[in-house]
Amino acid sequence: MAGVIAVEGNKSSPFAGYYLGRDRILGAATAFYGGSPPADALRARISFHWRTQPVVLVSEDGRSATLRTRLFQPRTAATVTPGFTGFFSGMYPNDQVVLEDGIWRLWSVTIDESYFASPTWAGGWASAVARPEGAPNPPGSRLLTLFPPDVPLTALGRREEGFRGGTGTTIEWPGILPMWFHYRNPVSGRVPERYWPDCVPCELRPETSMTAHGYQLPPSGPPSGPVPDHPARRD
Repeated sequence: MAGVIAVEGNKSSPFAGYYLGRDRILGAATAFYGGSPPADALRARISFHWRTQPVVLVSEDGRSATLRTRLFQPRTAATVTPGFTGFFSGMYPNDQVVLEDGIWRLWSVTIDESYFASPTWAGGWASAVARPEGAPNPPGSRLLTLFPPDVPLTALGRREEGFRGGTGTTIEWPGILPMWFHYRNPVSGRVPERYWPDCVPCELRPETSMTAHGYQLPPSGPPSGPVPDHPARRD
């Protein structure tokens, strides 16, 4: 998996944070899942990650692009497991790709989830029960102790507010999580309420931006005059 990431790229691991560089990304995956199984090993369960409704913006020199997709995540298993065998939705709102050594690779991967969830296939999303008011936040990923991230979600302030492992009170379906955008309105140029034009860890760690490595950040919308700072900068 790490081979699809640029050498100096970054990737979020759900409910934990960001790992910087291909080696650290591979280390996190190995710590969480263990080593690669035999090629002919049968899986007891599987979680598909289908990317739909892509929005791709390409840089002027054609060497980099930003990518936003919806995540549709159906899961199945040999044995019905409530809480796993169902379907879920998330977003890849701030992904970036670069042309590295003649190969298109992911520069940054962000996963925001879950925007809806079904406890079971039979019950669908309508069977989800709201978390009791005042209940403690669900725990973050076990990676926080197994293989701590370079940029934990808790360090990202408002950008991770409401997301599991992030800041504030965790919002779970049927609650509605905030949704972030890396581009302005394609017609009017209006800046969305939650606007984050570069990679998510770039605010805290500017060296993670593709622009610090010789790539252009693609335009975030039509030319319409100066773009104000996004709200996260006013924390």
